[in-house]
Amino acid sequence: MESGVFDRDAALRNLGGDVELFGEIARLFVADWPGNRAVIADALNKGDAASLRVSVHSVKGAVSNFGARQAVTLALDLESACKAGDLSHADQQVDALFAEVDGLVSNLAREFGA
Repeated sequence: MESGVFDRDAALRNLGGDVELFGEIARLFVADWPGNRAVIADALNKGDAASLRVSVHSVKGAVSNFGARQAVTLALDLESACKAGDLSHADQQVDALFAEVDGLVSNLAREFGA
């Protein structure tokens, strides 16, 4: 079942159908998100494209575990811009990524009691 933010069925397929593991990974991601969000915001505020790229790459990998296609796409676009050293639209890109991942976190927290 796809929630609009993440695809539960795809995530479960990626995890061999292990619902318990899915819940554990979801709870860890929800717990880690505020810190990861702060690191991204700090790198953006400093104009540090290299650090921003590394942090966004990490988030991209994490959200891909949940079949969160839109979040993956946003992270990939931002990561590519950072790699090119182009932060001209980074504020908007980070805002969009944050909105999408915040929605994912809310959905995961609701579903898994995280």
